[in-house]
Amino acid sequence: MCSLAGSVPNNSGAVAALLEATKHRGPDAAGFVDIGMVTIGTNRLAIVDPKAVDLCPAKLGKWVMAYNGEVYNHRDLRKQMRRRTFRTQTDTETVLHAWTLWGEDALPKLNGMFAFAITDGRKVHLVRDRAGEKPLYYYWDGSVFAFASEPQALAQVFRLSLRNDTFFETFEYCRGTTLWEHIEEVLPGEIVTFTCATKKLHRKKWWTPQPYPLDTRHLDEQLEELLGDAVRIRLMADVPVALYESGGIDSSLIRSFLPEDAGVYPGLTFDETADHGGAFRAALPQMVKHLGTPVGSFSPYGLWWLGHEAHRRGIKVVLSGEGADELFGGYGRMALFDHVLRARQF
Repeated sequence: MCSLAGSVPNNSGAVAALLEATKHRGPDAAGFVDIGMVTIGTNRLAIVDPKAVDLCPAKLGKWVMAYNGEVYNHRDLRKQMRRRTFRTQTDTETVLHAWTLWGEDALPKLNGMFAFAITDGRKVHLVRDRAGEKPLYYYWDGSVFAFASEPQALAQVFRLSLRNDTFFETFEYCRGTTLWEHIEEVLPGEIVTFTCATKKLHRKKWWTPQPYPLDTRHLDEQLEELLGDAVRIRLMADVPVALYESGGIDSSLIRSFLPEDAGVYPGLTFDETADHGGAFRAALPQMVKHLGTPVGSFSPYGLWWLGHEAHRRGIKVVLSGEGADELFGGYGRMALFDHVLRARQF
């Protein structure tokens, strides 16, 4: 997963504490540096080129970057930067070079999931991927600006109070705001820029959804091509890869698109028919702590159990069918939209 953290003005103690609070996200390497008025650091989970060093954080010229993510087309991007010299095979280094070459114009070129902070010591840019797959939060109280991959880490280090100005309806949806005062979420497709000298914070969208060109005569073929490509590019790893496999449509579809030579670890499964009462009660405090935001279902427990099983087997990368119901209308409550769409056709 990796995690990132930082503070303006410089505060090595706070950044060290933020990294300590999120070290479960990146146990393979850690570090932070001071640059100008900024302290910035990273915990790394090594997936691509795991032996690469000096990436916590990554440095190039005047820029320092703390990075969490996977950019699947990073090798193609390197072909567009042939004059650049790379010392690792990581997408971290690719993204850093892309920023120093193209600035914000590099962001639409990135195909993947990512959240990163990049600074020259005068400004800090917080960037989040299109869909918000990778988390990123910031704290701003008018005098201290800080950021981290988990809101609860910021709340713990800066001893923040729970906010009382927001009602989280049915605990199902929490977007933009958080449970704590002065902590906000960097939104999907957003870049937040903080200017150190003037203490000005600016938010803007670097990406908004656009219509996708569809050939209505060949929708099945287009969908199959997109799904196959989505599975294929996510096999980019120099460590074992596994699949959360339930036997349902989502994970079975992913399994069907895996190349025969993919080398994916045998599927990880969760037995929903077993009695998990005691284990669930024991795990609940830690689950709530790590979720960081309200969740109105019991589904995190199954993922929690699977995550522990993957960790026990030494697996760092897992393919999952999570999110398919949202994309393809798999929930019963979405049947209404199907009726509306069908009605519009007549």
